[in-house]
Amino acid sequence: MPPKQSKTLKRGARVKLSLAVCISIWAGSAFGQALPTATEAFNLRIKCKELVDEKTQTMTEDFYRPKAPELEFFYSSSHYDARVNRCYGDFHYKQKFRIGPMKERESRSLFDMQIDDLVAFNKNEDGKKVGMVFDHSHQSTSNGNLGWDDADAFMNDMIEDKK
Repeated sequence: MPPKQSKTLKRGARVKLSLAVCISIWAGSAFGQALPTATEAFNLRIKCKELVDEKTQTMTEDFYRPKAPELEFFYSSSHYDARVNRCYGDFHYKQKFRIGPMKERESRSLFDMQIDDLVAFNKNEDGKKVGMVFDHSHQSTSNGNLGWDDADAFMNDMIEDKK
């Protein structure tokens, strides 16, 4: 009887090993997506810039509504990350208020442009800073200035070209 049990155990171990190999091959092909060719990356960068330009147009129209605070500057940039196949838009602006207790606001936000989703933001309203990162995989590095420092570092890292 013991020899039969050992054959059964060996067969079970082989099945588990085969299953593990199949899963690892499937996971490798599913998650190990090839990087785009140079031409594809170029075209994706152009499309990314177009998405950011469209959002910039929408955002700046809102700044020019009646009684809106004065827009001191507005800057936007696009970044296509080929490693994760994502397009990010970085939007940075500063406003001056003529009416009310607040005098100025400077804000920066990072969007995942493919799904038009806010990834992180920070703002400074009259010297009071606050920020937040909405990426669940992000590990906070600093809670200084109510998350402003952490959000700023995260946004800088996300739009940096990594080669």
